[in-house]
Amino acid sequence: AVRPHVSELGRDLGEVLLRLLRSLGDAEDRRVLTPMYLREITYRLMRAEQVARLLEAADAERERRPVSEVIRYVNDHLAEPMTVADMARHVGMSASALTNAFVDEIGIGPYQYAKRVRLDRACALLIQGDLNVSEVMREVGYTSLSHFINEFKRQFGATPRAYARARREIVAMRVDAATNRPPAKESTGKPT
Repeated sequence: AVRPHVSELGRDLGEVLLRLLRSLGDAEDRRVLTPMYLREITYRLMRAEQVARLLEAADAERERRPVSEVIRYVNDHLAEPMTVADMARHVGMSASALTNAFVDEIGIGPYQYAKRVRLDRACALLIQGDLNVSEVMREVGYTSLSHFINEFKRQFGATPRAYARARREIVAMRVDAATNRPPAKESTGKPT
């Protein structure tokens, strides 16, 4: 037998639901009373025997959300090579079903999503300046330097090195402006 997610309404909950429905007919009641009734409904549901069932239903719904799970998977495995087939296997779907779910929910496919996340992370790492381009490439799961540079340039209009240099200069100018210091002059390497 399948357990229903809801049980019979208690008298108090039924009454507040009726008051809520009545309040919807008048603009002033809707503005003032409706929020209070919604809070009371939430309170009564949380006190009712069905709180465990509601939590169980929420857990089951979360498990049925393959796009959310793949997003988590991509973020957790950013440095590893991954294909749409890998992502689909992770959530027990076919690659085409996962792609359709992604497009329906966020407007792009899982491959495009993973690429965007990787390139955005690459930007952050490049601006930090702790890693060179090859190290950044590996940190975000690319295995070919030329492919990484081409993808990066296509997305951001500049090579990774040029992009990082330009962003660091912008940050330095903003810091100088915020502290009322004149911009630092580039060193020519010659002693003065």
